Amino acid sequence: MSGSVGILGAGLEGAAAARWFRGRPLTVLTDNPADPLPGADCLWGADAAAALGGIELLVRSPGFAPHHPLRRRADALGIPQTTTTRLFLAETARRGIRVLAVTGSKGKSTTTTLAAAFLNAAGHSAHALGNVGRPALDALDELVGGIAVLEVSSYQAADLETGPDRAILTSLFPEHLDWHGGFEPYLAAKLNLLERTQGPVWVPAGFKHLATAHTFGAPPQAHMRDGHFVGADGATVPRRAFRLRGDAMAHNVLSAWSATADWGVSAAEVEGVFEAFAGLPHRLEDLGIVDGRRWVNDAISTAPEATAAALEAWPETSTLIVGGKDRGYDVDPAVRAIAASTELRCVIGLPETGPRVLAGVSANVAKLQFDDLAEAVTHARAVTPAGGTVLFSPGGPSYHRWRDFSERGAAFRAAVYGR
Repeated sequence: MSGSVGILGAGLEGAAAARWFRGRPLTVLTDNPADPLPGADCLWGADAAAALGGIELLVRSPGFAPHHPLRRRADALGIPQTTTTRLFLAETARRGIRVLAVTGSKGKSTTTTLAAAFLNAAGHSAHALGNVGRPALDALDELVGGIAVLEVSSYQAADLETGPDRAILTSLFPEHLDWHGGFEPYLAAKLNLLERTQGPVWVPAGFKHLATAHTFGAPPQAHMRDGHFVGADGATVPRRAFRLRGDAMAHNVLSAWSATADWGVSAAEVEGVFEAFAGLPHRLEDLGIVDGRRWVNDAISTAPEATAAALEAWPETSTLIVGGKDRGYDVDPAVRAIAASTELRCVIGLPETGPRVLAGVSANVAKLQFDDLAEAVTHARAVTPAGGTVLFSPGGPSYHRWRDFSERGAAFRAAVYGR
């Protein structure tokens, strides 16, 4: 096939697809006006729909759900469709490049980053790719003889045909249900990746949907014992050597170590990585003491379960700022975590889910509600005692107000630092 390629979406994935198909006629289709990618027409609305008739292959960006009008139109026209993730995995299989895929409801980016760092410390040439930062297609020529550690979302996993060499499922709870149309299709997307994996798969304890998988967090894989990470060979690393708090962060370490141990990652490499790793931005990020209060930025939190995990990691939280786009999720995990907190004194709710969380909170915790994040930060500063901790863990997506979680996190930082 050498005809016109349509690229659905003009973001990082779309730009990577354009580079991959350079030399062929390209048409970029998007929902909104955008700067055209080099060498490509950029169309939206009715013009984009009309242009589909002249396209021989459509490369979809992850954010376009199956029910998106342009995807439906392409389906009706019988246009072959693919994604950059499918292209990457097909090409790595053809070239014999090893791939460790990381998927899950939360913890993907941290686990991907840790696994790549462990492998590099053990002497491999490993690259953290995908949603964690760099588009995977752009790195193909650098991967010869190395290992790709690829973060894969449920959007990208849903229609994979070629699987990686090995895979990790970090966690599982309801996420992205509006895109998938329910929990069962969301689970099916994760399983599609795991079942197509050529080699071993690691899943958290309690995951019952793949009988052949290894379970991390319990012997003989990496697990916790007496305040230490314990490797498959019995070697240990003190939990205190890892600067990131909480059970969820510890589970990320266990999954990454389990999946890389037989590639030569030992306790020495793990502890060496710990010395340099301070965590990723917007993920339980300690912003330090400002105005006599500690501020924690967990803008990545897009589900109530993530808010619960954040409160477990920061039990001394005095004030919680919560609320994001309402996808109809059950907010009870966050409400139960608030009820279990012994230090929490105030919960500040933001649109859209904040009011639902506040409705479930008992009367012994002060409840405030604001429409604006900066205003919420101002009031958090006023109600939090000196020496107290303010935790921003929205428990809902950012898309109703910000482009993504990083833009939301930047807004929180700016409000905290007064700029």
